[in-house]
Amino acid sequence: MLPQPVSDRDAMEMAITEMEKCAGETKVGAVLVVKGKVVGAAGKGQRHAERTAIEMAQAAGVKVRGGTLYTTLEPCVDLAEGQEIASCARFLVEAGIKRVLIGSYDPNPLVRRQGWRHLNAEKVKVEDFSDDLHQRIVVLNEKFSEGFIRRIGPNGGGKVRHKDGATYEVQFSADDPRVARLKWGFRGEGKKSVYAYGDVAQVPYVNSFTDIGNPNACGPFGRYMTLNEGEFGVFRTEVAFVLVKVTEIAAGPDVYFVEFKFSVRLRA
Repeated sequence: MLPQPVSDRDAMEMAITEMEKCAGETKVGAVLVVKGKVVGAAGKGQRHAERTAIEMAQAAGVKVRGGTLYTTLEPCVDLAEGQEIASCARFLVEAGIKRVLIGSYDPNPLVRRQGWRHLNAEKVKVEDFSDDLHQRIVVLNEKFSEGFIRRIGPNGGGKVRHKDGATYEVQFSADDPRVARLKWGFRGEGKKSVYAYGDVAQVPYVNSFTDIGNPNACGPFGRYMTLNEGEFGVFRTEVAFVLVKVTEIAAGPDVYFVEFKFSVRLRA
C-alpha cells in the first residue's frame, strides 16, 4: 500500500515542531512538501528556515518546482534595491514554489505582510495556518513580538505600524512594572508627521531629553498633538511623564511606521 500524502495539518504541525527546536528569541520553522511528501524541514539557524528546507530538498535531487511550503513566519522580503542575497520571498518565487501557508505575520512594521504581498503579486497561492496553530506560534514567539509592542524603560525606543492606529507600552523600569501607553495615529499618505493621543504636549526647540527640565511645564497639554520627524513631545500620566522624540515616519504607499525614542521620568 502506498503511503498517504501528508495533510496540510500534519505539515503545519511539523513546521511548529521545527520552530520549537530553535534557539534565540526569533523562532521559525518551515516544511517543504512536493507531491504529497515532506522533502525538506528546517528551523531558523544561521540561515532562514524556508531557504534551508528548500536547499535541503534540492541537495537531495528533488525537483521542488510546484511544491508547497509551510512556514511559521511570513517569508522575509528584500529591504534594499539590488540586495545581493535574495530574500526568502524572492527565493521561493525563483524556486517555483506555487503554494505557501503562513503561520504568523512579521511584527516588524517595516516588513509586516510584505512577504504575503510579494508572493501574492507573483501568483503564488498564499494561505494561513488554522487559528489554533497560529495561537501556538504566537505564544512561542512572544519575546520576538513583544519588542514591537512593548519596551522596558526608563530609556529606549520603539517602532509601530500606525496606519490603523497603534498603542505601545512602556514599562517604567525593570524594577517598576507600571506602564504608560503611547497611542499613535495616522495623518495621511505621504505625511511625515504623526498624531499622538492621550494627555500630551509638544516640546518645541529642544535638541535632547536633557533640554527638558520640568515636563509638566511643557503644556498646554491636550488630548492629541501632531509631531513631525525630529520633534519632541510628552505623554503625561498620573505617576510619570514619558518624553518622546519621533525619529522616523513612513507613510506609504507600501510601508507604514513611526519610530521613536523615549525616556521615562517619574512624577514627584
